[in-house]
Amino acid sequence: FSAGVRAYNFAQSGNGLSSVIGEARDATVRYGDRVRWLIVPLDWALGFVYDGNEPPATDLSPEKVGVPAAPPLLAQLREALSLPRITTLVLALGDVARAADRGAAIRAIFSEPAGVPYRCADGLMARDYDITFRGQCVGFRADGSATFADQKRITASLAPGVMAQAASASSQYAAALDRTAGQPDAKLLGHLTALLQEARAKGVQVMLFMPPLIPELDVRLTASAHSGAKLRRTKAVLEAWAKQQQVVLLDAGPSERYGCVATEFIDAHHALPACYRKIMARLFAAQTAKP
Repeated sequence: FSAGVRAYNFAQSGNGLSSVIGEARDATVRYGDRVRWLIVPLDWALGFVYDGNEPPATDLSPEKVGVPAAPPLLAQLREALSLPRITTLVLALGDVARAADRGAAIRAIFSEPAGVPYRCADGLMARDYDITFRGQCVGFRADGSATFADQKRITASLAPGVMAQAASASSQYAAALDRTAGQPDAKLLGHLTALLQEARAKGVQVMLFMPPLIPELDVRLTASAHSGAKLRRTKAVLEAWAKQQQVVLLDAGPSERYGCVATEFIDAHHALPACYRKIMARLFAAQTAKP
């Protein structure tokens, strides 16, 4: 984001649009006097715009969010004995063996609730609350965004294979479009309309975008016999609704339009910050240029 913008990323794995709307409405009602923008993704590639579930009642106040309850002891034991945990334990014991002060290393790994704060390559401070990936700046930043530091990037040599699978009739993206033949859920659009009205009443501006896909995937799906008509229907409905509501909607699906490249993704639909910087710049520019 541009200088002076303090953002918090509410994105969560598999968080449907109906849940996002519930969170956005609560943030607007509860914190509208401190919120200037809401940026909401309309994600068709994962099927979220076709799901008409009611937005759940959401309370984002600190006392309600709190700390999640610990899983049952048996579940914790099963997880502790899983192969990934055992592998991590072996690596941690290796770190202890190499440490100058082994006693301090054991206490830091097995007794302390978190590791010692340290600085990442990008200059931001980090602290690890698990023994997995200690000291590697993996996980989430203080603003809620994911680092994806434990994920492999798509390389130029791997990109054609990723593209071929993602553009096929058996891909998850084709399956998402097939659920309703590309027709966004009318009730969901109604909930989005209500969010817009509540936000405007609070002086909060709303911007919408269709998340980026690996370059050329959007074009190939649009041109395909299995998904083309469905994807065109999806975009036509969303764009007509956005025009009616006089809200900015940026289609970032064809990410190559914004200068994104395949190596700025970890898979066909997870873009890295390098790509999102270009898209967010265009989104804010579109909002500024809106009549």
